[in-house]
Amino acid sequence: MKRQILCALVFLCFSANSIAESLESFRERKITPRAAWGAKAAKPDMTLNPEKRIIAIHHTAGVANSDRATVKNIQSYHMDTRGWSDIGYHFLVAPNGTIYEGRELQYQGAHVYGHNAGSIGLNFLGCFDSVECHAPQYPAVASVTDAMIRSMGQLVGVLCAHYGIDMNEQNIKGHRQFAGAQTACPGDRILERLPEIRSIAQDVVKGKHEEL
Repeated sequence: MKRQILCALVFLCFSANSIAESLESFRERKITPRAAWGAKAAKPDMTLNPEKRIIAIHHTAGVANSDRATVKNIQSYHMDTRGWSDIGYHFLVAPNGTIYEGRELQYQGAHVYGHNAGSIGLNFLGCFDSVECHAPQYPAVASVTDAMIRSMGQLVGVLCAHYGIDMNEQNIKGHRQFAGAQTACPGDRILERLPEIRSIAQDVVKGKHEEL
């Protein structure tokens, strides 16, 4: 009888540890909400798009800062200069690993022309292409930190689990890997780390919460 109870407890512990963390839990624990970085209210004309099937990874091609003012500046540029309804990306990941909430997930983003429907836009703060990132058009190429890769991998894993997105090279890819894209985004230094991002995401889906 004692052996049966022990086996049952082991099974329950294994089951609990093999369930991916919920998006709501991850949000509360890891994501800086819009209100905390001082986001302006979005315009009321955004397109509802609650179903997601693919993830696009970008870089801002700007300075690799981790502060909230950087995210505010991106939103202002998108809304005031480009005339968009809100910041174009759903989440932004800073070099120090901070994750900022961008456009609400229920709305269609503005990040990959022709592929915004059904896609989630994730963005690294900084310029990460060894060819294009230099003066005068762009800041110097930035170093890719382990903290930002780890945070992005965790975010991707939670989002894939939440939306039922299969983790493969077709569903999780860089901006320039989309058909018709004419850009260096997210930079070669990010592209070479995509396998690592997918690997971290797979661990998250398997429920390896102790590494988050």
